[in-house]
Amino acid sequence: MLSERSARKTTAGAFSVEIFTGRARSVVLALKYRNRKAVARHLAGLLVNRIVAVLADGRAEVDGIVAVTFTEKAAGELKLRMRAGLETARAKAASDRDRLARLENALARLEEARVGTIHGFCADLLRERSVEAEVDPRFETMTEAEAERLYSEAFRFWLQEKLEDLFLAIDYLSQKKIGALIAIEREISLSPYAERGIRVDAILSKDLLVSIFFPKSPLHDGAVVIKGDTIVSAGCLLPLPATHRLSVPFQTRTRHLAAIALSVETDAAVIVVSEETGDVSLAVMGGLEKFTDASSMEKRLVHYLRGQ
Repeated sequence: MLSERSARKTTAGAFSVEIFTGRARSVVLALKYRNRKAVARHLAGLLVNRIVAVLADGRAEVDGIVAVTFTEKAAGELKLRMRAGLETARAKAASDRDRLARLENALARLEEARVGTIHGFCADLLRERSVEAEVDPRFETMTEAEAERLYSEAFRFWLQEKLEDLFLAIDYLSQKKIGALIAIEREISLSPYAERGIRVDAILSKDLLVSIFFPKSPLHDGAVVIKGDTIVSAGCLLPLPATHRLSVPFQTRTRHLAAIALSVETDAAVIVVSEETGDVSLAVMGGLEKFTDASSMEKRLVHYLRGQ
């Protein structure tokens, strides 16, 4: 276990770098990603500067450095940054013999630093302790492409299973030409909009959705807000955009207007079933797509919720 004698946390935007140091030879530096890549390079620079300082001051040896990333590309870039940082520090330490010697030693032994992906790090631990873990030490780690493909398939299967009742309900509502407006939360919370309706907090089901939108139901004119496999609220009032921003065919359709407006203000996926034609439309990122068959809409929805 690492002796955790001091801890420092540096924040920049939506990212944070946590650095733990102590008397133990090992120094663990963890970079937590909480948003997109807007400031990743800046934080990688902070991380490298800290590693260089630790090595230059003699608080750790190269073989005590562990840096874990999520991709091989990031690991490779981090190694290059570490080498460049050490070389820069060496050039500035010419007058300090001890510091210079430590930096030259670090450069010579840089490959001893454990810089790699979380998968590779875990794989090393499992191979070292294969008996205790009860795994075959000859196992192989998937490539990033293989892992991404497997994850995509598993996520698609899980999502389709979770949303199966939603698709069944949409198909029924479309066939019966029953109007519906359904907002599915993604990353941005829909709580402000859910609070404008009636709290439901029930597991998503075809029968419940159909009953909510059934004509003359007290909630049928509003929107349903879904989070995961839960119907959070029903009868919700959604914002309406300025009509001059929309094309003529949709300017008189309140549900379509509301769907587009919500997809502009949030990253929600908003499904609309027309009570006039039974057509199904999907609003995402301020755009509205009309689908002639349910399978196409399902694929597009899953693709969007997957983050692609």
